[in-house]
Amino acid sequence: MLIIIIYAHAINVNVSNNNNKNVKPRLFQAQTTMLLIKDYIVCFLTTIFYILSQAQTFTGSEEAKCECVPFYLCKNGNINTNGKGLIDIRMKQEESCYSNIEFCCEKTQIIQSRLVKNLEPLKNVGCGYRNVEIEKTKSNQSQFGEFPWMVAVFHKGENESKHYYKCGGSLIHPRVVLTAAHCVTPAGSYKIRAGEWDSHSTQELYQHQDRDVIQKVVHRRYDTRNLQFDIALLFLNSELDTASHINVVCLPPSGVEISSGTCFVTGWGQKEFDKNETEHILKKIQLSPIPKVECQNRFRKTRLKTRFHLHPSFMCAGGEEGEDACSGDGGGPLVCRIEGEDRFQQVGIVSWGLGCATKGIPGAYADVAFLRNWIDNEINRRNLNTSGYNL
Repeated sequence: MLIIIIYAHAINVNVSNNNNKNVKPRLFQAQTTMLLIKDYIVCFLTTIFYILSQAQTFTGSEEAKCECVPFYLCKNGNINTNGKGLIDIRMKQEESCYSNIEFCCEKTQIIQSRLVKNLEPLKNVGCGYRNVEIEKTKSNQSQFGEFPWMVAVFHKGENESKHYYKCGGSLIHPRVVLTAAHCVTPAGSYKIRAGEWDSHSTQELYQHQDRDVIQKVVHRRYDTRNLQFDIALLFLNSELDTASHINVVCLPPSGVEISSGTCFVTGWGQKEFDKNETEHILKKIQLSPIPKVECQNRFRKTRLKTRFHLHPSFMCAGGEEGEDACSGDGGGPLVCRIEGEDRFQQVGIVSWGLGCATKGIPGAYADVAFLRNWIDNEINRRNLNTSGYNL
């Protein structure tokens, strides 16, 4: 703008000088011209300096306000720091091949009869007792009744005639199942099954038990975009009959951080992230919990990038190649051995990951200790006893 003004002023002066050239002496005209040239040079340099100074000011302010990030981390000028739209929810999508509450099984593989024994009474009174007869089994398969708190959650949509397998869960009271919020947000009805092991067989030693869900309670701060506060409770129509293969798990005290120990995650989910092949025998994966700071740093080396912030409602475990929960395992329990005891406590709920079983990348779990007070409050509100899952 200043250059245009200078140019217009120069034209005006030249016109004026031409109109008066017969009046003023040539020497005066020369002096005037030299003064004008000097003024133009000073004005030109001043203009250039002003433009450069403004450019430096603009660049500096923009650098202070902005940061270079991948395009998928920036929306409306804001950087994605919580993983919204980038994480993989560990929930099996409902498909006809995943069938109803009886699971999908080839007709040639169905066994018509079932050998059912009377329920065996509890061997140990209290929560968190794992049934182990053989420490190592084939291909991470669990033994029958090894994790007696494990529950399968089924969903029937409003326009569907059958219940389909949705997620895992854990028994924390004979009438209450703990699971992930992302598993039970869809409308419709829900059922649970306790005592299940091989979904393709009717030859388990003891009968499983099914119950209807009469109420689901999702944490009021649950965020469907980034799965923060990914926790829910399912209240059943009647109590389950506890037995050697059906029992409750212990819960850790509020606020503790479990960052080491022997831990297992269980479920009937996919074997691999990109293959639609699921487990029919309950799988168990041994994992190690990871401190939250280290977990956040590991996620920052992925597509979540350096601005990612791990929300306090999550904890992490895993990171070993080939050992991880996967799609369909969502809502299932991550349990760790209680130090000095032969019992287990549930420290996490399977929530999300980045793919499955990739070396160096852990899985994210809802932090049960962080959310323990919410669990207790919802149980007490319905006049149910919380002592069954206390250590």
